[in-house]
Amino acid sequence: MKKLTRLFFLLMTITFMPLLIWAGCAKQEDPAPAPAVSTAAPSSAPSSSTPVETATPSPSKTYELAAGSCPSASKADRTDASSTAYYYLYITHCWDAVLDTNKTDAVLRASDLMSKEWLDIQKDAAGVKNSSQNAFAQAKKIEAYSVPSVNRTVGDVDQDVAADKAVRGFTTSWYWQARDTAAQQAGGTDQIIVYLEKRAGVWEVVGEQVTSSEEN
Repeated sequence: MKKLTRLFFLLMTITFMPLLIWAGCAKQEDPAPAPAVSTAAPSSAPSSSTPVETATPSPSKTYELAAGSCPSASKADRTDASSTAYYYLYITHCWDAVLDTNKTDAVLRASDLMSKEWLDIQKDAAGVKNSSQNAFAQAKKIEAYSVPSVNRTVGDVDQDVAADKAVRGFTTSWYWQARDTAAQQAGGTDQIIVYLEKRAGVWEVVGEQVTSSEEN
């Protein structure tokens, strides 16, 4: 009986041993590696640009001389001494506190009504500070210009000295008017004697004398 049992186990071992050896030696294939998943952000994101508004500089503010109130020398009737003197004084008292440095700038605008000699004297005074500087500085704060009023002086100032020489007296008053508002600033009054000569058929201013000047 024992021999039969040993024989049975021997036969079973011979039969199944190759299968056990094959199973133990067989290699199981490794699964294919999973695809790598990147968590890094893309190197460049698509641009979704939002327009950025930039301030466009507004054009520089421009100024018309005395808001266009200063007359041209061409307005004067050069065959008439009184007309020449009137426009000479009106122009020389038409100031712009923003554009003019001082009163001399206005005087030079009346150059077409002057003799060469008188004009040269005015040019020498250009840029020289005068008593009106404070008034100009105050008027500039409101971007003002002067509004003159020119009237003949009452009395015996006017004289026709000769056919080519004349004297005219005027009282010229003014105030300062702001450009963009109704604001006004006090001005003053000048009493002036104007000396004229007639040359080549036209009257020219050859000099003036300020007999009184007052600023309010």
